[in-house]
Amino acid sequence: MAPSSDLPPGGVLTRRLMGEDVVIYRTRSGRAHVIRPYCPHLGAHLGCGGRVEDDLIVCPFHSFAFSGDGSVARVGPGHTARHVRDKLTVLPCEETNGGIFTWAGTDRDQPPSWAIPNLFPTATPALRLSRTEVGTHPQEILENNVDTTHLYPLHGFRECAVLEGPASDGTRSPSRSAPRGLSPCSERSGATPQSPSTVWA
Repeated sequence: MAPSSDLPPGGVLTRRLMGEDVVIYRTRSGRAHVIRPYCPHLGAHLGCGGRVEDDLIVCPFHSFAFSGDGSVARVGPGHTARHVRDKLTVLPCEETNGGIFTWAGTDRDQPPSWAIPNLFPTATPALRLSRTEVGTHPQEILENNVDTTHLYPLHGFRECAVLEGPASDGTRSPSRSAPRGLSPCSERSGATPQSPSTVWA
């Protein structure tokens, strides 16, 4: 959803997930949370003026405050607990590999049955992360990770040596490849040769 460095303690971000807004916030103690954006009181968007107080996300409209599990921790001035009967919708959130991730499974009440592997040792230098919006279905991204035959016609590499995999263990399919030899088309576009890369799908 976001690089960890984009979200300091007390930070609030709005991001798109599967065509809908979600709000990411970090408590003052440092924990990241991902929630659906609308306050269960009257539907105010928590990404538009919502703020963090200690470990609570506070609605900008009537100052209702919510805990990390989505429950009402404090009612707004002039209101009582009966004014909010529902919780915030909280999505599973994991922070690893320099990023904040969430789960958008078909059953929103069930978290994933697996964890994202930690791919980098603690001694790894600071990561350089970039964000790209692609107008496609996530399935196509995952399929293209292991389809090396598309690298010449689409990306301009003359060949791609498959160094390892893909091999699935049920929750992930790591593969390692080394694209080689730029085509005249890719050389004109300013592309540079790539070192071997590992993809986890």
